[in-house]
Amino acid sequence: MKCLAVRWDWCCWGASARGGRGAGNRGAYENCRRQSAANGTADSWALLTSSRTDRYDAGVKTRRKLLRRPGSKRGGTQNPRVAIYVADENCRENQIFHGIVDYVNAHNPWTVYLHGQSDLWADLDTVRKLRLDGILTASTARGRVWKRQLNFIRAVRVPTVAILAEPMDSGLIEVIPDDIAVGKLAAEHLLDKGFRHFGYYGGDMPYARIRRDGFVAALQEKGHECSVHLRKDFRWGQLFREWEADSLGQWLSTLPHPTGIMACSDMWARHVVYAGQRLGLHIPEDVAVVGVDNREALCRIINPKLSSIPLDLRKQGTMAAELLDRIMHGRKPADRTVKVPPLPLVVRHSSDFLVVDDADISGAVRYIRENAFRPLTVDEVLDHTLISRRKLEMGFQRNFGRSPQREIWRVHVERAKQLLRETTMKMERISELSGFVSRNHFSRIFHREVGVTPRDWRDGLYLAE
Repeated sequence: MKCLAVRWDWCCWGASARGGRGAGNRGAYENCRRQSAANGTADSWALLTSSRTDRYDAGVKTRRKLLRRPGSKRGGTQNPRVAIYVADENCRENQIFHGIVDYVNAHNPWTVYLHGQSDLWADLDTVRKLRLDGILTASTARGRVWKRQLNFIRAVRVPTVAILAEPMDSGLIEVIPDDIAVGKLAAEHLLDKGFRHFGYYGGDMPYARIRRDGFVAALQEKGHECSVHLRKDFRWGQLFREWEADSLGQWLSTLPHPTGIMACSDMWARHVVYAGQRLGLHIPEDVAVVGVDNREALCRIINPKLSSIPLDLRKQGTMAAELLDRIMHGRKPADRTVKVPPLPLVVRHSSDFLVVDDADISGAVRYIRENAFRPLTVDEVLDHTLISRRKLEMGFQRNFGRSPQREIWRVHVERAKQLLRETTMKMERISELSGFVSRNHFSRIFHREVGVTPRDWRDGLYLAE
């Protein structure tokens, strides 16, 4: 049976795949020695009793030889000893760690030592006593902190794969997000919504510049230009006051409306929303905003809720573990930098808007969206827009391919989906907050628009679409 053996901060939590929980290093070694003797592989295990100095002086090639254990019942290899350096309290590193665990559970087990990022400058001799075969590190550090971590890793002299937020030119195998693809995905989304004017807002960090390049290049391929506003004097303490600064408001006031804006992250995107609202702009009718990272709580607390591109952090962890496994067994990677494409964009209210040239039709759409929480009739929309029913009907058919009544139902259904996904409310309450006159009316319209009942859609984790 496969098992993930883990040590946490030098303390044994489960020392061996065969040693049993809490067996400790000595007990695990004795169990493995007895197993090897029974299998006729005692000579292979004699290598493990050689001096620590001899083993480490031999370098990476010796480790690869030690991993090759002929006669083993698990494909001829001893469990690799791997240190994983993650900050488990960080949401990003937590997803990466889950990806690493996915790979280890699906393949040959490892003996794993878990440490926080602060341990990357622990005593070098203490780390060498672990007799590691490889290291996985998920780091967001820059500057002197990153150099200190990198020097420590190089001194340990074992195969290492770094899971990073941006390319660092470290000389290690690096697994990073494909930020060009991130920018391209945002551009495609805004183009599909009908926007013809675009902006990009972010800092002067490497990942932000790469996302900007992908966004601008994708727009230029379609014949569109992009206004770029970068903060080169970025500091974390200043970021949270950016929406008060004159520079962001001045930049937004120069953009034509409607404009689709990509921000380098969700944290930056929220300040575009705040600054736009302070100028009296409507989000997304005047300015649509797309962020990156899909931080669920942050995206949902912003009003209107923020559309965002999630990075595939779990896949980064899985690919990093796979690369390290190959390296530890003597197979060189084809490329020293591996880029992981993002997940599909999560559309929320901040960019969920189809651009319409007709001001009357655009005003009708805005009115419907703003009143999605209550029962609404076409007559009320007509009273608000002051145009004829025929013009309203023809305008909706020309721009959206559906009638005003179908648009009202669609907006109500989208509101219901949000509540089904994000709350545990009962169906009666959801139907009331979504603008339906009764639960039966809610179920009938939802089934007609989506193809399943509201309860089935919730139980199926909204995959029925």
